[in-house]
Amino acid sequence: MRWLRFGVLLLVLGFGISPTWAQEEQAMILLRRENPAPWASRYGNLYAYRVGDAAPTPLTTLANVTAPALSPDGSTIAFAAIEEATVEEAAAGDYTFSPDYADPMDMWLMDVDTHEFTRVTQAAANRSNPVWSPDSSKLAWFTWDGSVNGGKLVIYELSTQKEMIFAKGLTMNANDIGEFTLANLVGWGETIAHTVKQGEGERAVLALETVGEAGTFQQVIADTDYLPRVVWANDGGEWVIARQDMDDHWQVVEAETQTLRDLETPPLLQLTTGTGAKLKPVSTGWEIVAADGDVVSIPYEGEADIAPDGNAVVHLRERKAFLWQDGQAMEPLLPDWEIISVIWSPMEWVVGE
Repeated sequence: MRWLRFGVLLLVLGFGISPTWAQEEQAMILLRRENPAPWASRYGNLYAYRVGDAAPTPLTTLANVTAPALSPDGSTIAFAAIEEATVEEAAAGDYTFSPDYADPMDMWLMDVDTHEFTRVTQAAANRSNPVWSPDSSKLAWFTWDGSVNGGKLVIYELSTQKEMIFAKGLTMNANDIGEFTLANLVGWGETIAHTVKQGEGERAVLALETVGEAGTFQQVIADTDYLPRVVWANDGGEWVIARQDMDDHWQVVEAETQTLRDLETPPLLQLTTGTGAKLKPVSTGWEIVAADGDVVSIPYEGEADIAPDGNAVVHLRERKAFLWQDGQAMEPLLPDWEIISVIWSPMEWVVGE
């Protein structure tokens, strides 16, 4: 299976930019909730922050951003954003967001170095989270077509700035992490893995959509009512799908043969450079495996990201951030902030490390 990667950008309105942050190579990107409205629970503004800064630097201003995703090469952040006019209508009570469907959003890119913004879709639509190709050259997302959960997978190629339909007529399952509005796309190269409802009773299955000469080909590779984690993982240079079940058991799905292989140990989440601390998923949360071999337990679920130098980890717990630095205990970070998401460094899942 061949995999992909990226580049491109431009400036537009609607987002506040800080000219100073471009030099802050170690900054993390935070998505902070700032709108107390119930519909805005997963939307916020982007900030740049380095440990020790007096205060984070705002990068956007409308509190309409969601689902930021760092490209694997670390140069660009993709995110979804509600149009400014829709935000204003909601504030005036003229628009009601549904908790059961995706909101009308556009896709954007932000250059990590220059903070230039590019709008990559030309009209708001009900879209899922953006997902990067492993070589950073493309984005994928799910777009609802107006039917109940139905729609299409779309690919956007950065070099040509064009969209293509990857697969049509899909009935997507809800995202594993509890957001009713987001399709579960877990990563891709020429193949995208996702959950999909199928057959009588609409059973949830894990499926692959693969592009070929004859068009898009779907393979159903596993039944699943609920999988805590489904990730693309590097297995000795080959990309495979690793999945965790409710019993904390991990298997690798080999797409070409449609076979399952049990893993004795779970894959590790680590920097793409392979250096520094690594994150081991456990049923109750994470374990930080430091570069010197020490193991630090994080007995809570939640997002975790590794610092670029591999010597620190930030963890989100109930929308509060906690920082681990080598040799120190976990400490609260910006305790007065409600943080939806954090991005720090390009990372990948690795089998057998």
